[in-house]
Amino acid sequence: MNMTRRNLKKIRPNNYINTREAALSKRTIERRKRRARRLRTIFGIKLSLISFAVLMITVVTIVAFFNINAKASETNEAKMTTKYYTSIEIKNNDTLWNLEDQYNNGNESKKNYINNIMELNNLNSETIYSGESLIVYYYGSNHNE
Repeated sequence: MNMTRRNLKKIRPNNYINTREAALSKRTIERRKRRARRLRTIFGIKLSLISFAVLMITVVTIVAFFNINAKASETNEAKMTTKYYTSIEIKNNDTLWNLEDQYNNGNESKKNYINNIMELNNLNSETIYSGESLIVYYYGSNHNE
């Protein structure tokens, strides 16, 4: 007999079961199928829960990281925006522009800082003299005297 596919189907019909399954009862086979289905479902649920937990931990970690960075930059901004005043004595060759370089740490434009110092000290011009006292201001703790 020629063993072609057509002939093979005649020998092994679609409802053919292997010898191991033939030894088991139909009830046992159904029980095993239900158990396998249940285990696949349980595994799927566990995998979903683990994935969800990992996702939540990742989100919480990212939010906490950005929150800590935001608080740190707020603290730095608060330090930099605190305005301090001090009285200084003008030394030889000092100018308002030199004082601006020394005390203004970039929070204001040079011209604005000099105008504010002139107004604070009731100066009519940018000319200052050695031995005079001036009130200057600076921001934060970056002041180097």
